[in-house]
Amino acid sequence: MVKTLWKPDLNAESIENPKSNGVTYRDRNKEGLTRFTFYLPVEEYPWKIIIVVPLSAVLVQATEISFPLTLLLLVFGVIGLVVLLAISRRLTLPLGLLASASEKISEGNLSESVAIEGPDEVGRLGEAFERMRIRVRSQVDELSMLLDVSRSVSGSLQLEECLPPMLSGALKVTDAVGARLILKGFDQRNAKKEVFSAGFNNVNMHILDDNIFELVESEGQMIVLENVARARAVLDLYSNNISLQAIIAVPVQHESTFIGVLWLGYENSHIFSRSESDLLITLAGQAAVAIANAKLFEASEGGRQQLDAILTATPDAIIVTDPRLRLVMANPAAKDIFDLQDKSVIGRRINEIIHQPQLAVALRSSDEHTSSHEINLPDGRTFSGSTTSILRKDGSVIALLAVLRDVTEFKELDQQKTDAIEAVSNDLKAPLAQMQGYSTMLPMVGKLNERQTEFAEKISDGVEHMSTLIEDVLDLHRIESMVSSNMEDLDMGVVLQEQVDQMKSQAITRGIQLVYSVGVGLDKISGDKTMLSRAVRHLLDNAIRCSANGDDIQINVQIVKNNIEVAVIDNGIGISRADQDRLFQKFYRVQGQQVTESLGSGLGLSLVKSIIELHGGHVWLESQLGVGSTFFFSIPIKRD
Repeated sequence: MVKTLWKPDLNAESIENPKSNGVTYRDRNKEGLTRFTFYLPVEEYPWKIIIVVPLSAVLVQATEISFPLTLLLLVFGVIGLVVLLAISRRLTLPLGLLASASEKISEGNLSESVAIEGPDEVGRLGEAFERMRIRVRSQVDELSMLLDVSRSVSGSLQLEECLPPMLSGALKVTDAVGARLILKGFDQRNAKKEVFSAGFNNVNMHILDDNIFELVESEGQMIVLENVARARAVLDLYSNNISLQAIIAVPVQHESTFIGVLWLGYENSHIFSRSESDLLITLAGQAAVAIANAKLFEASEGGRQQLDAILTATPDAIIVTDPRLRLVMANPAAKDIFDLQDKSVIGRRINEIIHQPQLAVALRSSDEHTSSHEINLPDGRTFSGSTTSILRKDGSVIALLAVLRDVTEFKELDQQKTDAIEAVSNDLKAPLAQMQGYSTMLPMVGKLNERQTEFAEKISDGVEHMSTLIEDVLDLHRIESMVSSNMEDLDMGVVLQEQVDQMKSQAITRGIQLVYSVGVGLDKISGDKTMLSRAVRHLLDNAIRCSANGDDIQINVQIVKNNIEVAVIDNGIGISRADQDRLFQKFYRVQGQQVTESLGSGLGLSLVKSIIELHGGHVWLESQLGVGSTFFFSIPIKRD
């Protein structure tokens, strides 16, 4: 043992340890190497413990101690990491599968199942994902099927084309083995039911059609049999060798009207979910729409074919335009007359494809009442055209209709008749004048007795009536030929007053009073006074002849919408609706016992109509049997 005297270096770094009374100094030896000196006084003894250790020795000892520990920690760390990875993989793998399944579901891939099982939360989550996938896939299949059904319904109006895909779709999204749709007979002459089916078991299922149809029709609601063994009282399955275990039947209704039954059969007992029932109700609604559309199409197609046949067979030209006078339809006769064979003419304006201004004017002036027009073609043919407006329920115009009839032959015959009448009338004037003269000269030859005088007066009256008739015929011919008249500015009130004064004596003879009322400030018109006076005289004469003794006849004149409007009102026998339609035709006379004594020549009202229309006016009447009649005419006011 070598004893060395140790003295602490006052410049050395001291390191105190609070858990020990000793002090550690850090300094350098003579060689300049770092060393640690531990100084510890011994209690109750005068001794001091001093330990000097070089830094290199400390490092070597620390290395010897730490290396095994580090190696041991490293081994345990690797083992822990492996265990941690295994545990994390056990947790993350199902989550990854769930994430992958979620992505596939979001992309629309619902065919692959979510194969995650286990008692933990992840397993339950996987089972929930699988149930969700099955549910979503079922709903997607149902929606896809409904979309296909909607396409078939909208794409075809034939029941044979749109109903079978609907039944096949019902089988596709359910566990049913057969689907059948039974429709009641719509034809009263043939009430046989119409049946559509799908599925391999439908041959045997047809035995239950009538039974199920009657059951659903009587109940008026959906019938669900989850176990048909409980329904032996209403369905005979076993005697007919039908192996169905469950049935659901839904009524097919359109606008609350029962039209059929949609029913499905199952080979096994089946619990019907709410979604399955709703799906079948939706299918029944689609079927009802398809059936209603098909029946409407069948009815409209039949009507269209009948209309086409009528339009093709009629010799009259029929033209339909929209309110803007664009061609909508023309029948074969119209196409031949106006050369409209090219399909491109549809939709074009009338004045662009038919060079007949009269037709465009007639269509443009048409209203809800039928108006007649005469249309002359360049080739010499004449057509009588009737135009009217086709109105919606709200009164707006939806289309304009023109019906043209070839009256060329009738016009020629009418002209020949008119020429013959005019020739005969002129030939009759001279003999009638002689008869009139000789009848008035008879008293000059010798005195006539009372009976002879009566006969002479009757001859004179008859000749005068014949002369008036001839004048009417000639005037009518002259007006229809549009012969120029002596047009002048007239006060219609004055013309009416003159004719009322002239006809008073005839009215008084019948015990009838003429009541004349004129509006204030009547404007003048442009007209032929002689012709207008003749028209007024005919109206007054007609009213007097149709009135009873003691009646009043009112004559009113006023301004209505820039026209002078005249009304002759009587309380006579009235005119039926059938006679009103023909009253202004030439030589037409109202028939009946009450009017036999008042019959005229049948030309008076026709002459009135021709005179007023020659002046640009319009004639019409309002009448009721047993009440009386009112004849109106209006003439445009003269414009400066």
